[in-house]
Amino acid sequence: MKKLLALLCAAGMALALAACGGGEQTTTAAPGETTTAAENITTTTAAPAAGATIKIPPPAGWTPNEDTVILAQYMKSTASFMAKTENVLAGKDLDAMADEAKAQLSGSFENVKYEGGNEKIKVGGKDAVKFTWTGVVASMNFKYVYIYIPAGSNVYSLTFGDLVESFDTNVTPDIDTILDSITFE
Repeated sequence: MKKLLALLCAAGMALALAACGGGEQTTTAAPGETTTAAENITTTTAAPAAGATIKIPPPAGWTPNEDTVILAQYMKSTASFMAKTENVLAGKDLDAMADEAKAQLSGSFENVKYEGGNEKIKVGGKDAVKFTWTGVVASMNFKYVYIYIPAGSNVYSLTFGDLVESFDTNVTPDIDTILDSITFE
């Protein structure tokens, strides 16, 4: 049952990310280095000189999804954490990124409610915007935290999600730890 709920959470996040746009991302390693979802994830774009590379160490207690097509996806009980590029948002200021994502989410899911406003934060020394929302996915109430980070010519989105009733137990304690571990090169 927990796996099914986690998959529904991840599916809802994937649908939300797809609704917000996004393009292809390439996961590569430096020469002589290999990366898997179980190791640090190093992502680059087709023009690495213009972009910034994000490194996301695997969160403790989270299981990597080795079959993901996005930059990183980890599961913990019914919770999911995902990282993806959202370069369709490139060139926009932080509030415009969040507002565009919110417009897409509101049009894609039922009963979408936002908790508070857009919060400006730092991730890996980069300015970022964070917002929290709840909504109905597959007839279940989910809670999500979305974070958008412009870095060079890339915009990275980080998504944390779980059922409303288990979000604060499964996800909230790990958000700051995961964000504090992220670096850019």
